[in-house]
Order: sequence, then C-alpha cells, then structure tokens
Amino acid sequence: MEKKAKKFKGKLAVGFFLDGQSLQVACLARQGKKVKLLDAQIVPLVEAPQSVPVAEAEFAEDFQSPDGMGEPLDLSQELKELDIDLEMHQDQSHNPESANVVYELLSQYGKRFMFGISIAEPEVYYAHFATNWMLKGKKLKQKIYQELLLEKPDIPSDVVDQLQVFPLAEGGVLAVVPEQEFQALGLVEMAFRNARRRAPRIKYVEPAEFSLLRLIRQNYRFESNEITAVIHVGMEFSRILFLQGNQLLHIAPVIAEGLDSYNIDHTVYSRLLLALDNQNIPRVDSIILTGEAYEAGIKPFLRQKFPPDVDIDYVRFNHLEINGLDPLMARFALPIGNALRLLDPTIEPSYNIDVTPRQFRERQKLFKLGLAGWVLLLVLPLSTYYTTMTIQRHLGRLHELEAQLRTKKSELSKLNGPRKKLQQLQKQLNGYDQVMNVLDAMLAGTQRWSRFLSQMSLATSRVGKIWVVDVKGGEKDNLILHGYSLYRSKIPPFANRFENSVLRKVEVQDIRGKTVYYFELEIPVPGKPEGEQAQQG
Repeated sequence: MEKKAKKFKGKLAVGFFLDGQSLQVACLARQGKKVKLLDAQIVPLVEAPQSVPVAEAEFAEDFQSPDGMGEPLDLSQELKELDIDLEMHQDQSHNPESANVVYELLSQYGKRFMFGISIAEPEVYYAHFATNWMLKGKKLKQKIYQELLLEKPDIPSDVVDQLQVFPLAEGGVLAVVPEQEFQALGLVEMAFRNARRRAPRIKYVEPAEFSLLRLIRQNYRFESNEITAVIHVGMEFSRILFLQGNQLLHIAPVIAEGLDSYNIDHTVYSRLLLALDNQNIPRVDSIILTGEAYEAGIKPFLRQKFPPDVDIDYVRFNHLEINGLDPLMARFALPIGNALRLLDPTIEPSYNIDVTPRQFRERQKLFKLGLAGWVLLLVLPLSTYYTTMTIQRHLGRLHELEAQLRTKKSELSKLNGPRKKLQQLQKQLNGYDQVMNVLDAMLAGTQRWSRFLSQMSLATSRVGKIWVVDVKGGEKDNLILHGYSLYRSKIPPFANRFENSVLRKVEVQDIRGKTVYYFELEIPVPGKPEGEQAQQG
C-alpha cells in the first residue's frame, strides 16, 4: 500500500546528522512552552530512491491540529517496525542518487523551516589542554595554535580564526578545530541544486558531541561532583563524553566502530575504561545511552560490568512531548539535540558553537532591499547627476595637474640615467671588495682541510647509512664531529677510518617515527702537508 505524503505546518526546526552512509533527521515544533516531535527518520544513502525503499520511522500520518502544529507521535509501536538497511555503500554521500534521497527527505518539511547540521570526527578535531595559561581571547587562541603546531606541524595559520575554545570542568580548555570540508553541506547543496531550488538556510553547523551535550544538559541536573558518561553508538562510529556535574569534562577519541561492528559492546566498554584511566577519572556515577545503544545491547552488557549503584539508562526527553519509549527514541538524540537550539538559541548558550565555513556562509547570503534600500535607490540618480557635474568642474584642474606631472616625470627620467650608472659602478666596486675579503681570509693550509674533507666523504660513502651534521673545533686542537646513523653497527667502522679518533658518545633518538643513533667523534686536527711546511719555512 502506497504511503501518503506527510505534510507539516508551523514553525519547524529540522536537525540533520550524516552518520556514515545514513542520514538522521528530526523535526521539532514549538507550541507555547511545549516542544513537540513531529517527525524522526533514519534513511540510508542508496543508489536511487526509486529502486531502494527509504527506510524511515512510520509515524502518525495526520499531524494537523486546530493550531496547525500537528499531534505528538506515538513511537512505541511505530518504531518497532523500523528496518534500516545497513549495507555499506562506497562514497554515496556526493552522488546524484544520494542527493535525491536528501531532497525528498527535506522537501516534505516545506520551503521555510529552520535547519541545523551536526558533524563528527574526522571533520572536526578536538584538542584538550590541562591549563589555559592564564590567557583569554585571541592570546589564548594564539597559544593553543602554537601547541597544535607541535602535534600537527602542517596545520594552516588561518586555523586561529576558526578555532573555538571552551572551558572544561577541572580547569582545562577544549579547542575545537574544523579539519576538512563537511560532507553534509556538499550533499545538501547538491540535492537542491539538482532540483533547481535554493537550499534552505543553514543556521549553524556544530559538532555532534555538542548536540548531545545540549540534550543532556536540558534534561538532567547533576550534583556538582557527579561524574556522568554519555555513550552514543552510531551506525559506523561511536563516541563517549564525560560530564562533571553539568559541565563538560572530557571528549574521548571517536570509536571507529558502530552498530554493524562485531562485539561493539565489548569495544565500548574497553574504550570507556581506557578513557577513565587516561584522564584519571576515579569513578563514574551514571551512564546515559544514546544512538543505537538499544539495538547493540549496551545496557544489559554494562549492567553486568558495573556495580548496582551506577545508574545506567537510556537518555530521557523530559522537555519533549512524545508518546514513545526512551530506548527507541535514543537513536534520534543527535538530530533532536541539534534542533532544540533552533527553537531556542538560549538553551545552554555556553556550549553553542558554529563551525560553518566562511565561504559557505557568504554563499547563503541573499540580497534584500528594505525601506532604506528603496530610499537609496531613489536618491541614486540625483547623486549620479551631482557627481557628474562635480567631476566636470574639477576636470580643468585635473588637466593642469597632469601637465605638471608629465613635466616632473620628464625631469626625473633625465636624472635616472646617471643614477643607474652610479649604482652599477657601486655594485661592481662592492663585488671587488668581496673578492678581496675572500682572498684575505683564505688560509695557506687549505690543502690539508681539503684532504680531510675528502677523507670524511670517502668514509661516509664506504660505510653507508651515515650522515654528518657538523664539525666543530674541540680542546687541544681536536675536531668534534657530530652525526647520525641508521644502524649502530655502522658507527665503529666509520670511526676507524680516522686515525687516533675517539668515539665520545652514542645516543638513541627518534626522528620522524624512526630510531636513529646520534654519535660524537673526536678526531685530531690533520697535520700540515710537508710541502706546505717547507713553503712556510
């Protein structure tokens, strides 16, 4: 039986999250002080929407009410029939078929709706620092950029303008750095460009962890010393973040496994323990589960691993009017958390973040002509006439100044000839002085140093895997030679090629991920050749 098209009315807020090869969308609407969930879907990116059925949550078909906002959803029965095709598609996020899926999905919400996008690693990078160095604002960003250079030397300098910094519960700071182009933006642009329609205005793009953080902080109130772990299991990736009280404590590295991974429950548990150990977090008082945690069986598995006093449950939606079960609704936590900010930007404003690229934001701007614009449009012909008359009045004076300028240029060109000749002669004289200085600085015993350098070059090529960094003068007319070797066994043969040499030091160092051996070799200063001694005598 063909499904009826959905119709939505009112002020809608749509949250959008691209989780690997599937899309997560949630549509919210506000009625007075209440927020209703009108629609929530998980749609896989497929070859073409006509040949592969779009898997989505079947909600009540009639959402219209006398106020035009629609009725709340009964998800307890509808979401049980959700059947998502988890087959992996190779790079479907930027092909026309995937764009058609996005267009069909978003066009059902009409032409005027608020739109927000959540993104995840590796499109955004998190850097934790244990201190803020007593700095604020731009100075703090500059310091963080210098620290990032130590870890990522190729990071561009303009990242300082995109860098966003947030305080952590224990006094450190978290830096959020966009790292690459966002696939979701390109997918939405392609979807509406192919349909020859203007894409909806994207209010912001925020990291997925901040969407989760907003949802948790709105629905929970924790004690100031209470430690909470939020676990989100996605289709292809999973993530863990920690709160101390209602403040962000730590965001663990993304887990490159999701619902389709084998033993995802064991993986999440081990990564949770690893994060607790690495961050010296002594305990966890409660665990909140989101995403596909229900399908992955995370709760019963963790219940066996943690003591009874640790509260483990699926995320609650206390401020959202729905008729469904929290375990089933938990899979839509990310897009719902994103859409909540659209309805009320003042919700948890301390963690509001926007990483929308500047170029994309400029492309979204529309030309709008308001009352002031119409006034300026009427004044424009008058100002043009006045400007033209003014230009004509000053045109005579301009011609006089141009004639004077030509005269001055002619005089200047006559002086340029002698000046250029003088510069050439001065440059030639400087060259002679440099040659004389070089000749004066040359030593009579250059032949012995040439022979020493030849000996060093021959030793390096014969032994192999040796490179010399520098040669400096030492005590008692000795030379100190510094160098590196890929193999320890190459150093003694190299030292033996110099008579009376002493190997002073050998150290193991790491350069670009490879182990090398640094050494210091003491070599006597080469003696003067007999011919030179006789000549000097």
